[in-house]
Amino acid sequence: RAVADRFSRLQLENRSGLRLIELHDRPGVLIYIDPPYLEVGEKSYKDLFTIKDHESLYSRIRKTNCLVAVSGYDNQNIHTWLRGWLCFKGPIKFTHATRKSVRQELLWTNYDPDTGRKIKIADFNRVRLIR
Repeated sequence: RAVADRFSRLQLENRSGLRLIELHDRPGVLIYIDPPYLEVGEKSYKDLFTIKDHESLYSRIRKTNCLVAVSGYDNQNIHTWLRGWLCFKGPIKFTHATRKSVRQELLWTNYDPDTGRKIKIADFNRVRLIR
């Protein structure tokens, strides 16, 4: 019953991040975005999501009223675009395809997961935490 109650207001959508923000950008909403990974040589996403698409997405994400969590691999562009956001490191894992190389996924948030409070714009230049 507790799980059912917890998820009673959960809404899962498979849409572009920009469209999700357009539809749901308001206080009290948390949007989790898992964009195509931004990596050199990543053939599966190469033609689907360009660097300009990433720039547009991250530019819009920074202007939201809602809480946002974004996952991805360690990338200097993303650190720059989400400067000041909290950044958490996940466990190191082997890649699914080859099992020869390792990856570590990161999660950036514009809010403090411990309090649920959004980081103030004035704090964006000061706050950066990696756990």
